[in-house]
Amino acid sequence: MSAPSEFRTWTPPAVAVVASRRAAATSERGVAALVVVMVLFFIVSLVAAYSSRNMIFEQRTSANQYRSTAALDAADAGLEWALSLLNSGRIDGACNKTTKLAAAPNDTFRQRYLAIDGANGAVTVKTQADGTELLPSCAFSAGAWTCSCPSDGAPAIAGDGPAFRVRFLQLPAPRAGTIRVEARGCTSVDNQCLAFPAPHATECRGTACALVSLFSGLKAPPTAAITARTTVNVGGAALTAVNSSAVGSGISIHAGGLVDPTGMTLVGRPGSPANLSKVDGDALLSAVSFTPDRMFAAFFGLLPATYQEQPGAVVVNCGGGCLWTADVRDVVRDNPGRVIWLAGNMDFDAAGNACVDDANLPDPCVIVATGNITFSAATTVYGLIYSHAATWATAGAGTIQGAAGASSAIAGNGSPTVVFDAELLTRLRYTSGSFARVPGSWKDIP
Repeated sequence: MSAPSEFRTWTPPAVAVVASRRAAATSERGVAALVVVMVLFFIVSLVAAYSSRNMIFEQRTSANQYRSTAALDAADAGLEWALSLLNSGRIDGACNKTTKLAAAPNDTFRQRYLAIDGANGAVTVKTQADGTELLPSCAFSAGAWTCSCPSDGAPAIAGDGPAFRVRFLQLPAPRAGTIRVEARGCTSVDNQCLAFPAPHATECRGTACALVSLFSGLKAPPTAAITARTTVNVGGAALTAVNSSAVGSGISIHAGGLVDPTGMTLVGRPGSPANLSKVDGDALLSAVSFTPDRMFAAFFGLLPATYQEQPGAVVVNCGGGCLWTADVRDVVRDNPGRVIWLAGNMDFDAAGNACVDDANLPDPCVIVATGNITFSAATTVYGLIYSHAATWATAGAGTIQGAAGASSAIAGNGSPTVVFDAELLTRLRYTSGSFARVPGSWKDIP
């Protein structure tokens, strides 16, 4: 038999069915995998979208927090800046330190924005000529703050960074020497944002405020023309002590030790014997526990070490001895309202008036020296002169209009004239010293 012309492959029916089922299963597994992958991709997309949403939210929150913090920090800086300048000397229109002899305006920050009644300490807020608020301001630009302290008109500031503006508010119930300070901080120089009260503004803003009160440079004014913790003996020199005030104590010299009146001229109240105007041997002043530092604190309310460190004090190093004209006069003239601490001896070496204003009228000052205060010229000093020396060795014949005090003894051979002036001392009590925050009064509002 011859071979077939065509060879055909025969597959049994059972094998064909199995192969068909395998192909169908493989196709089903591919579809299932695709579905799982799509579901997982969808879930991942949802997670990614949610994470992105959170990141955007956190970015916006962080940006808002940064801007809010920057505004509040600017407000805090404004509050500290105002408090610092209240305890500084004379300034110019850009709030920089200047001198009395410089071109006007050259008054102090305190004088520019506040008026303090020397009779009772009541504080009122000064305004512009049109009655609107005076608003000292500062702005940050090019790595530095630029400020404006107008004596009239609007502040002039510009910058590309944070800014603050300050205002002063009188208390509803006046308290001696106390005022409210409010600072508005913004993330940029925006007059709407910096306004008091602020209208709608596009910049973040914050407010910080506090009550500040004057800690007096003369907490308890003396009641006598001359007060000494121990003895007063100038060796027969012609010292003169006058306290003829009808409403005062009438005491010319008050001492814890003995007062030798030889050569002295003592004047008390009109009609009273001169020898009755001195009070010596005061057991309270001469008590062992009443140390020189305690005597000092009885006048000034602080111990000497603390008193000289207060922000309203100006310390002059007189290690080699100071002269009024060369070392102290300009300091007093450029820092009205501040107390003058002289570390060493000082001599008034120029005739004329000391501690006076432009019209040569009394502008009393507090001068404290750790050494001797002497007069080599006929100087008239308005205010309180105080020596914290172990013994105040007087010399010369100047005049003190106000009062004089000593932590210990008064000796030497000086013949000054000391005239008790209650009005000047009261004025020093209410207008000299340092401003400080009233505890518990500070708050901020973001």
